[in-house]
Amino acid sequence: MSLVQKAHSSGKVEAAVYFPGLRSSDSVVGLELAWSEAAQLKVAVGKLRERVIALQAECCCIVVPRSVIEFPAVWSGKPKVPK
Repeated sequence: MSLVQKAHSSGKVEAAVYFPGLRSSDSVVGLELAWSEAAQLKVAVGKLRERVIALQAECCCIVVPRSVIEFPAVWSGKPKVPK
């Protein structure tokens, strides 16, 4: 919960995977560059799988701000939906 409060107060959220219930040193994995191109995404997914297996994590939460996603940007060229 402190990660959410910190991100909310600072206004900056980094692309990362959060593993709840683990030691703080194991609980966050950064993924800033994973969405820059297809090859990077493939490597990141493999590394993430290895980490999940090694930690025997029951769950994880992947947080990615839209601003860091360059691939695949499925919303590119589509009009924004009004709220």
